[in-house]
Amino acid sequence: MDKIFDLLHFAFRQKDAIYRVGRMLGSLFAGGFSFKKIAAVIVAFFEMFGCVLFDLPLTPAGEELDLNGYSLVFSDEFEGDSLNEDVWFHRGLGARRNGINSAGQVKVENGNLVITCE
Repeated sequence: MDKIFDLLHFAFRQKDAIYRVGRMLGSLFAGGFSFKKIAAVIVAFFEMFGCVLFDLPLTPAGEELDLNGYSLVFSDEFEGDSLNEDVWFHRGLGARRNGINSAGQVKVENGNLVITCE
C-alpha cells in the first residue's frame, strides 16, 4: 500500500486519512453494528475523499490534550513585512544549519513566517 501512496505522491495526512477509514471499517465489523459507528465511518470516508482528492484538512482524531498546568512562554504574530531581529536570528553564510544559510531564505508574508530551504 505504501508503494501505491509513494507512486501517487500522497502526503502523510492523506495516507493517514485512508488508514483512518480502514481502522474505522475494522472496528465497525469487529464489535457489532451501531448507528454511532456507521456515522463515524461515513464521516471518515467523506473526510478521506476530501483530503485525497481536494487536499482539504482532516478533523483531529484521538483523545483531547489536557493543557492544564501549561502556560504560553513565547508568541509571535509575524506582523509587518520583515522578521523581528530582536527575537529571531538566522545563521550567516559560514554556519549553515538545517538548510537555512542566508537572510534571503527567511521572510514574513501575510502574517506567516516563510522559510525557504534550498
